[in-house]
Amino acid sequence: MKKTMKKSSLSNMESVLFEWFKQKRIEGIPISGSMVCEKAKWFQENLKIEEKLNDSQGWLFKFNIRHGIRQLDTQGECLSGDLTAAKLFNDEFNLLSKLNLSPEQVYKADESGLFWKMLSSKTLAVI
Repeated sequence: MKKTMKKSSLSNMESVLFEWFKQKRIEGIPISGSMVCEKAKWFQENLKIEEKLNDSQGWLFKFNIRHGIRQLDTQGECLSGDLTAAKLFNDEFNLLSKLNLSPEQVYKADESGLFWKMLSSKTLAVI
């Protein structure tokens, strides 16, 4: 028995949403499922679609299947940091010399202070 995926009743909104998704991925922006749901609501309101959008995990799962979207890890060698930009930032941000501090006066927090701004380690992508 062959199973087929039903078309969405919001296919116009979904096609616009998918175009937005592809554009953001071309720009290199990581996209999460919650971002897709939020943008779907935005398109529904701005396109004045009266049919109710059920932006549940089930809807997101089916949207992803309909458009061939998979979740990928965004970590690895190809996504390593830009060493030139890091050096320039370090030179500009060097507080030790600006504030006349010795290394003993500096608390080493390693990377923990930067996690609140960290991007997600996963993104959605079309394969």
